[in-house]
This record gives sequence, C-alpha cells and structure tokens, in this order.
Amino acid sequence: MIKWWAMASVVLGAMLFQACSSESAPKPAAETTKKSPREEAFAKLDPADRELAEAQGYCAVSEAELGSMGMPIKLVINDQPVFLCCKGCEAEAKSEPEKTLATAEASRKKVAEAKAAK
Repeated sequence: MIKWWAMASVVLGAMLFQACSSESAPKPAAETTKKSPREEAFAKLDPADRELAEAQGYCAVSEAELGSMGMPIKLVINDQPVFLCCKGCEAEAKSEPEKTLATAEASRKKVAEAKAAK
C-alpha cells in the first residue's frame, strides 16, 4: 500500500519540475526583442514624419541625435518640416529660422552620405 506522503512527494516533485522547466524555457522572439529608446521614440511618429525625421537624423538646433531625448518635435519653418530633439530647442529654432533650416539640410546630407557609404 502506498503511503500518503509518498504520493504527495511525487505530486510536489512534478509541480517543482513543471515550475523550473517553464521558467527556463526560451521566450518567444517578440518578448526577447527589445527596441532601443531611439526606435521607441521614432515609433511614436506617424510614418511620413518618421521617414523625414530618419532622413534628417539630428536636431536642427543642438545637433543631438533625434530620438535621444524622446519623440522628435516637428516644426514647420518657411513651409519646410524640421525636427528637433526636444521642446527646449523650439525657441531658438524659431528665432533663427535660416540657421535652423541650414543645419537641418546639413544633417540630411550627413545622413545620406553615411547611408551611401554603407
């Protein structure tokens, strides 16, 4: 006759094995693939703006990498879209529109040259 404690140890052993094996099981790719902070920031933009921001690459004022401080800020200067790294750059961008546009254009060229070199 099987004693109750023998039966309990078999059940507990099976439960322990199940718990250990489920924790060590590989995670699905969706759970293990984590986006970088830059990718998460760009994901918040609509697709058309995302393409423009990626082409510019850097803030038109501070020249910091776009997405490094969260979602890039879109500003339209002289009917041209320009992206900034943060709200803090907005006042300077508006006060010096020609410089801002020139910096944005230089950033676009820099990004295009880097892509072409790959």
